[in-house]
Parts: sequence; C-alpha cells; structure tokens
Amino acid sequence: MLLLLSPAKSLDYDSPGPAVAPTQPLFMKDAAELIAVLRPKPPQEIAELMSLSDKLAALNVARFEAWRPEATPANARAAVLAFDGDVYRGLAADATPVVVNLASQEYFKAVDTKVLKARVVECVFEDEKDGKYRIISFFAKRARGLMGRWAVLHRAAPQAFCHREHAHRRRGTQRRPHQRRHVLHPRR
Repeated sequence: MLLLLSPAKSLDYDSPGPAVAPTQPLFMKDAAELIAVLRPKPPQEIAELMSLSDKLAALNVARFEAWRPEATPANARAAVLAFDGDVYRGLAADATPVVVNLASQEYFKAVDTKVLKARVVECVFEDEKDGKYRIISFFAKRARGLMGRWAVLHRAAPQAFCHREHAHRRRGTQRRPHQRRHVLHPRR
C-alpha cells in the first residue's frame, strides 16, 4: 500500500525523535536547481508564484536560504518526522513503542514491563451471552490469534485497533446480539 499525504506547513527539526536511518533524496540535483532559482526572489514574488500568504512566503524564503544539499542530523530529518501538521501528528510516527499483549494473563505475568520501556496494551476479547459480555476462553484464544495474524499481514499499528473501538464507543453504535466485543486496555 502506498499512502500519499500533503506536506505540512510547519516543520519540526528541534524535538527529539527516534533514531531513524536517513535515506538520500532521489531528486537532490533537481532540488538544488530549484533552490538556485528561488533563493534570489523576494517574499512578495514567492507569494505570487506559489499562491501563498505573505507570512508563509517569508517562511519559505528563509527555508530556501537555509537549505543545504548536504544532509546532516542538524538540518535533515525524515519527512514523516519533520512535518508537524495535524495529519503527521495523527500518524504518531515518533510515538512511544507499544507492546500489544495477546498472551494470556498467566503467561504475561512473566514479563517485566519496566524492562520493556514501552506502553503495554491489554486485549480483552469478550462474547455476549445472556445479555452480558464475558471472556469465553475458546473464542478469546481464537481472537488473539486472528488479531496477531491481522497485525502481521497488515503491518498494523495498535492504534488501528484502539481507534476503531474508540469510534464505536464515541458514536454510541449498538452492537447486535451475540456479537463479539474487543476491548483494548492501556496498561497503566
């Protein structure tokens, strides 16, 4: 799957981010040529040329001036980590590592969660029976396996599961009788 996102106007090169091995831009020669054309232009001309506000044009003029073809940790960062708009904050690319516990509580007791240095999300798989939700071991085991398979096949982030369940609760959608409920609990 390939996702196309609009770039953000705000950039963040200051906050600490995860150690990600940088890649070299594919169009560095083209970028250098473009910067050479844009650098001498005043902010008003950049605003007109790019259909930008005066404020954003001035910001881009400063960026053109600061641009260097040599990428260093001080002046370069992966776009997904440098862009600071709402879309990129929603991606949470620099999020704390997350461990999704699909093991039974019996086995998970052996894990020292402090050593993990990660947020732990507990999964509770319940079935509705006689108007009440409860864990039914057979179905819970199957659900843990299915969730693990889905996550591997889709290279999923735990947020996908959390956000889907949150959306159901927030919208107040009614569940059909005998429907399974998957509840994720962040470990505190």
